[in-house]
Amino acid sequence: MNINAQPSPNHHTPRRSSCLFRLALIATGIFSLTFFLAALHALITSPYILPGTSTMGISLSGQTLAEASATLNNNWQHQTIRISHNDFITLTTPSALGLTLNISATLDQAYHHGRSLDSLHNFLNTPISPTISFNFNQAEQFLTTIAPHVAQPAQVGQIHIRNGQATSLPPQPGLDLNILATAQTIADNSNDILTTGQLPLIFTPTDAPAIPTPETITAINQWLNHSLTLDLYDPLNDESLSHTLTPLDWTAFATVTVTAHQVTWGIDNDKLMAEFELPEVGNGRYLSPNTILPQLAQALETHAPTLNARIYHHPTQHIVQPGETFSSIGHRYGIPYPWLQQANPYTTELFPGQTLTIPSPDDLLPLDPPRDKRIVVSIPDQRVRVYENDRLIWDWPASTGIPSSPTSPGIFQIQSFEETAYAGNWDLWMPNFMGVYQPVPTTDFMNGFHGFPTRNGRDLLWEANLGAPVTYGCILLDNTNIKTLYDWAPLGTIVVIDR
Repeated sequence: MNINAQPSPNHHTPRRSSCLFRLALIATGIFSLTFFLAALHALITSPYILPGTSTMGISLSGQTLAEASATLNNNWQHQTIRISHNDFITLTTPSALGLTLNISATLDQAYHHGRSLDSLHNFLNTPISPTISFNFNQAEQFLTTIAPHVAQPAQVGQIHIRNGQATSLPPQPGLDLNILATAQTIADNSNDILTTGQLPLIFTPTDAPAIPTPETITAINQWLNHSLTLDLYDPLNDESLSHTLTPLDWTAFATVTVTAHQVTWGIDNDKLMAEFELPEVGNGRYLSPNTILPQLAQALETHAPTLNARIYHHPTQHIVQPGETFSSIGHRYGIPYPWLQQANPYTTELFPGQTLTIPSPDDLLPLDPPRDKRIVVSIPDQRVRVYENDRLIWDWPASTGIPSSPTSPGIFQIQSFEETAYAGNWDLWMPNFMGVYQPVPTTDFMNGFHGFPTRNGRDLLWEANLGAPVTYGCILLDNTNIKTLYDWAPLGTIVVIDR
């Protein structure tokens, strides 16, 4: 019995499926490649700048040439470059640095960026360099204007004073802006400058002069060994006092600066306030830093061994006694009573035991008084006595104010000169008028010295009354004596009016 073996119906099925799968992969690949190539062709031939394209930190991705042109132009109009060195900071424009953007050429680069085999391998997120033209002369002109502001001058050796002796610290070199090198930096690195918005400056060191010399240090130390004398003057008491500042007293706050041409002395105000105490003068008196310190600085500068200083007086307090008035209290202290009222603005009525502020008599002495000249007016004697260097040189008859308009006692000074002054309240013209004090502090009206007044330009008044109270508060002298006093007395001359 012959049995013939029959093949299985599915014997060749796996091989057939494998072939079909491969054909499908090939077809898919061809389709994908075709799609990719079509898409790539569409992208390359599109009117848009390719993704990832930028220049100077400005993204142009996906923009048409018109859109990108507007973007570049707008950014260029608002582009600023920051320049800074130490405390100097300024912002400027690219055009001030001589830079001009060629938008058309830059856009041509941007559009073709990534569209050629040469640029395809590095176009993603790789900025393109803009097309920039550079004007060297314009950059040089701008840099010349800022050069003085960024320069750091060479410093000569600083003088250090310690324990009354001067030593010199090493000189410090300076820096000058290298205009040519900085301009070349702009030309070579314009893209980086525009991208970062910063311009690096190039400097050239400058040598410091070899000063101070040893001879200068020796001369400075010789002056540092000197004492200074404060010659103090109290114009109210006509009293002079003296105070000595030893070298260790004043060198603690002195400064000295040396340049190629001079030695300049000064004062370290911080050290002065911390280490220097004005000498005490007692009796309610004091020295004013506002007058001492400028003179002290001048004494150091001029090597003057002596400096003059005025002694001032503090305001005082007064306890009102029974029967006292503003007028009687002002009369007692030599202060015109309106000044006393001004110092106590909230006091309208007086009662026993009340405390009043008596203003400083220095308020009536606003000018620096000369020490060698003094005028004394005696109300009881009706005399004017004139002193020079403590010696009586003239003794003249005079007239002061009538009881209803008295001359105020006190210590005053000559504050003004008028060859002919007019008193409108009394229609008087007064020759050789010298203003001495303001009866009322809030007005410009002054009482002072004058000769025989006239009225209506012809009536000569009070000639027969000299030697008796007759004026409205001024001090009357005859015309010869008033002219002599007018020519002799400088501004600030102390006038003592005794009651």
